[in-house]
Amino acid sequence: MKRIAIFCRSLAADGHPFKNEYYYDAYFDVLLGLKTRGVAAYFVTHGSYAGKGVFREAYTADAKVPLAKLTRERNVKMDLVFDKGGFEAVDVMVLNPPEVHQVTASKGETYRLFGKYQPTTTLCTDRAEVEVAAAALPGDMIVVKEPDEYVDGVVSNGGKFVYIGARAEVLGQLPDRYPLLVQEFVDTSVGVPGLTEGAHDVRVEIGGGEIWGGTLRIPPAGQLKANVAQGAERRRLTPAELPPEVKKLALEIDKHFAAYPRHYSLDFIHGRQGWKLIELNNNPGLSPIDFSPQAEYITGRLIEYLIDICP
Repeated sequence: MKRIAIFCRSLAADGHPFKNEYYYDAYFDVLLGLKTRGVAAYFVTHGSYAGKGVFREAYTADAKVPLAKLTRERNVKMDLVFDKGGFEAVDVMVLNPPEVHQVTASKGETYRLFGKYQPTTTLCTDRAEVEVAAAALPGDMIVVKEPDEYVDGVVSNGGKFVYIGARAEVLGQLPDRYPLLVQEFVDTSVGVPGLTEGAHDVRVEIGGGEIWGGTLRIPPAGQLKANVAQGAERRRLTPAELPPEVKKLALEIDKHFAAYPRHYSLDFIHGRQGWKLIELNNNPGLSPIDFSPQAEYITGRLIEYLIDICP
């Protein structure tokens, strides 16, 4: 029997991913979906890895139960770890492996490899370089980002450590910490034909080299960040609903990872100059299967892919 671990950042009720019912249901859907297909599936977290695929503590259930009701098993050897919380090891198969994780989790590595797909961007190593790069960009609006996966021990996702606004305003709030990515602001108020008439971003989700679907995200009125964690509206999209240009760009970028198993997403925006890549995401957010037919489809594809690649 195959054994697959879902590695979570925390197994506390107020931790990631179980801090709210939405994500709680989504992760349990994966666990239970694996089990109904004959896989021994578990939740694991930091501090329990003993090496060579063995976790000193692993937790499971046969139905959705409160965390306190999970069954604990000791010294369980896993065949595959589905990383959703920062697991790093080279002595067990991991999705995503380091060759994928190091790029998809880093805005700096994304720029280094795929900068030609992005808005005009400069990697700056001090304040003087930031000011020169900002002054060279058109318009009054700019974007500045922390390039690394972690900033002071905090995961830089969900729009954290991204500064968007008028040039003077952004420059006045930047931390004295480098490097920083200074990027051209793209006005997305032109919308996406057939999807939305205003500000947005479009996420494309890829698994094993195939597009599984996407998400249209619309920021709250008067705001610029289209992150769900900051209140953005979202709508799951089927592959057929994604703009052809976006799918072509996503698959072109994905060729870089062709040698590796992978599950990640790419965020694009549409402006007057066409489509631009914003960032890659190592851990695409999951939705409960009852959220939408497309959410159920993606969870099903993910479960089957985990089983297929599991040794």
